[in-house]
Amino acid sequence: MGGIARVGSALGYNIAGLCASKGAVFIAQVLASRILGATLYGQASIVVNTTAVFATMAALGLGVLTTRFAAELRDSDKDRLNRILGMSAAVGLVSSVSFAGVLFAAADAIAQSQLGSSSMAPYLRVAAVTLAFSTYNGIQRGTLVGLERFRQVMTVDIVSGMANIIFCPVAAILWGVDGYIVALAVVAVVTNLAYWVSVRRGLRRFSLRFDLKGAKSELRLLGSFALPTMLAGVLVGPVNWVCGVLLINLPAGYAEYGLYSAAFQWRTMVTTVLGAFGNAMLPILIAAKDSDESIERLSMLTEWIVAIVISALIVPFSGVLTVLYGETYDAKSFSDCMTALMASCVVGSYLNGVNRKVIQRQKMWTAFVGNLIWAIATIFCTVAFLSLGAVGLACAVLAGYAIMLTFMLAVLYYQGAFDMGMLFNVRVGSVWVLLVAWMALSFLADSVALKLLASSVLLIGVVKAFDLVRLARKLLSAILDRRTL
Repeated sequence: MGGIARVGSALGYNIAGLCASKGAVFIAQVLASRILGATLYGQASIVVNTTAVFATMAALGLGVLTTRFAAELRDSDKDRLNRILGMSAAVGLVSSVSFAGVLFAAADAIAQSQLGSSSMAPYLRVAAVTLAFSTYNGIQRGTLVGLERFRQVMTVDIVSGMANIIFCPVAAILWGVDGYIVALAVVAVVTNLAYWVSVRRGLRRFSLRFDLKGAKSELRLLGSFALPTMLAGVLVGPVNWVCGVLLINLPAGYAEYGLYSAAFQWRTMVTTVLGAFGNAMLPILIAAKDSDESIERLSMLTEWIVAIVISALIVPFSGVLTVLYGETYDAKSFSDCMTALMASCVVGSYLNGVNRKVIQRQKMWTAFVGNLIWAIATIFCTVAFLSLGAVGLACAVLAGYAIMLTFMLAVLYYQGAFDMGMLFNVRVGSVWVLLVAWMALSFLADSVALKLLASSVLLIGVVKAFDLVRLARKLLSAILDRRTL
């Protein structure tokens, strides 16, 4: 199967799952933020981010590890893959339960010293349950993605999305923040059960199993692959949490953080859509082993182009979107937050293409250093822009991604890890120039008309530079060709 056709077939299932499930999650979050209001939703969001700090550490990079080696070994060395799956399952179970216990025990101390109120402690204890199940969910998802069992991933996404839209808004209406936090834990449990069933079906398809007896022999992967992966990822949760804590300790900080979190929902929605491409692309890129130039180009540029298109369509109407949230969300601040966060999404999507190549080449320590640069830059910029409140935090996120991208491209150019003609050429350069101009005009313009004009110029430039009409036809043909699914 050709590169475009193979990616297209995987995208078919991923897009279907996203439309049904992640759309439901997004709706549930919008409803919850409106029901709770900016301040209470800010409290719920900081609890979720606190959980994410522990979840990233608990995951130990095992989700990426299972994807990486399932994609490579599922046909060539099943015995070793069985051992890797057994090791990942055992270590992941111990880790998720252990970190959940730490969060439960430390709830009072975290609430009083960092979140500014001991009343937040019960929320953190409930979140410990969410932590245990959601961490293990990531490992199971990594296995399915590595096996390219995208139909099963779609099924779990649908189950998780329906659980979100059923439980979260209803619980928020009936019991406020307490109900919303409990509902998130229920969703994590339901999702875990769905993954448990789907993973076992996927393993049977390839005649694989969890080999616990031989798992010990693969523990070395924790140091050579999982550790740098975990260290690279572990920075994200703590940095987001630290930046959030800095914001909530300002006057009216919870309201500012609630506004930022509401705007961040839209960034999450876009990155989730782009995740459909990433999930499809990574195992295919790993299996290709530099042998297919079309796959290389798809991996590097497609997600970035789609992020540009989506962001250019959303940003002009960002101020209008506050009608979904109610009067407690300031329209101008919300619009500025959205602009910065969508711009950061575009930069981050380009980084995702870079990072997929890093994973393929197993240059995980390079990824860690890049994330460390991002962490330092984001925290520094948050402190510098803190007086701007929610908008300052959004701008700090954008600056952090831009600095990280610059660093990663410089290092990988030095290492010779890329065909630099793919990264540095007239088409890519011209689009980056248009992007910088679009970002600046979108920040400065107050009217929808001017923002629409800036977005229109950007979209026309992207379509011309990459001949998107032809590429879209090829991808659509692959997605609709049932023989490839």
